[in-house]
Amino acid sequence: NTDIQSFIEKLSNCIKEIRLVDSKNESEEHLKSPIKKFLSSTFYKKNEINTKERIDLAIYLGNDSTYDVGVVIEAKRPSNKSEFPTTKNLNKKALQELLLYYLRERIDNKNNNIKHLVITNGLEWFFFKGSDFYDLFFKNKDLVKQYELFRDGLKDTSKNELFYNEIASKYIDEVKNKLPFVHLDFSKENLESLSHKKAET
Repeated sequence: NTDIQSFIEKLSNCIKEIRLVDSKNESEEHLKSPIKKFLSSTFYKKNEINTKERIDLAIYLGNDSTYDVGVVIEAKRPSNKSEFPTTKNLNKKALQELLLYYLRERIDNKNNNIKHLVITNGLEWFFFKGSDFYDLFFKNKDLVKQYELFRDGLKDTSKNELFYNEIASKYIDEVKNKLPFVHLDFSKENLESLSHKKAET
């Protein structure tokens, strides 16, 4: 199937670029370009993909930024293992950041069109449903209250670290066994050989 072959090639190119960025010790900002290129050439050809405020990459539900954000993406470098979740421990800084951006978007921007939330380093991908964040986080009145106190500067610091370490971490911990996710790991895949096999069949 040429579609599958094309997808594998684009993913393979994305991973190569990300490994190159990581080997050069570039900042996480440099990761956004290959991920954006991959997404805009595969699943989201008609959607605007860009940063929004502190969100690493936001996929809008239309072809420009006047539309609501439908997908929120948090990107980390592959070598940044301390902040990246594992299947056995989701409660890392990347998910804490994702929760902050979700609450800002959902509460402050009144965006009820968030479909998916993603954490990726280009090699590994964690996918969460917006509906699960709604049920487990947005409907938690205590979490929303703590977020609003933090947002309004009523805590002893307005630094994001307070939100990550003392608010997000606590509430993620409470639901970590209930929060569904899909995990894809391409870090050990030889996508080039897979692409050749597909081409032969």
